[in-house]
This record gives sequence, structure tokens and C-alpha cells, in this order.
Amino acid sequence: MRKIGLLALALVLALGTMGVGLAWWSDTLFIEGSIETGTLSAEFAGNECTADDAIEVQCVTDGKTATITIGNMYPSGTATCSLTLANTGSIPAKIGSIVVDPDPAALDIDVEGIDEGTTIIPIEGSVDVTVSVHGVPGELVESASYAFTVTIGVIQFNE
Repeated sequence: MRKIGLLALALVLALGTMGVGLAWWSDTLFIEGSIETGTLSAEFAGNECTADDAIEVQCVTDGKTATITIGNMYPSGTATCSLTLANTGSIPAKIGSIVVDPDPAALDIDVEGIDEGTTIIPIEGSVDVTVSVHGVPGELVESASYAFTVTIGVIQFNE
């Protein structure tokens, strides 16, 4: 019995020695990473307005909002404001939506120069947006006030 015990002990020591030997022949590799996310930002960078005779038009921007004020509008009269929409972020931006709200029947409001899906590259990228307002004959009421909002939704380019 003693011989079996010594044999078992020798076997355990031999296997233990092999384990230590295998441990000496191992290596570990690591992969480390760092990620910084980009920014999505767009704003109005400039504007210019024109109008038919007697119509007064003004556009004021604060970067995120362009406020167009039109005075002395008359049937068949047209006022146009050209705005520069700049991508001031670090990733490409895409036009996700263009909504005119409300769209009064007395005014024909067109937004040109961009469409849903238009992509604007970062930093130096910009697109010219033209908002044209035309007084509809038979609908435009004398001495009335009309208000509208054009909302341009900008989303990340890969959506």
C-alpha cells in the first residue's frame, strides 16, 4: 500500500511540475481603445432678402432661428429670403424634415435649395436655403397679419 501511496504522490508531483512548466510558457495580450464621439450642430450663418416693389422684408437670425418679417404684402407680391445653413458640427448632417407650419392659404410658401436627405459635410459645409413667400390672389386679406414657421430638422447622416 505504501508503494501505491508513493506512486500516487510521485504522479501528483510530476503533474504539478508540468503545470508550473506550462505556466512559464504563457503570455497575455491586451487591446485598449479610446473613443470620442462627434457633435451634430447646424445653424444659420447668413441671410439676404429681396422683395417686389413696396413690400418690406427683413430676416433676423440668432443662429438657430431665422425670423422673417414681411410688411405691405399684396396679392401676387413676392418676398424672398436666402439663408445659409451651415454644418458647425464635426460629423456630416442630413436634412431629416422640412415643415411649414401653419401654411396659410393666403400665402404660397416655398422652401428651395434643400430636400429631405440632403447631406451637409462638417465644418466648411453649408447649403443655401431660399424661402419664397407669394401672396395668393383672392386669398390674401387686406390689413391682416399672417405668421408661419419653417422648421428644418437636422439629423445625423447615417440615419
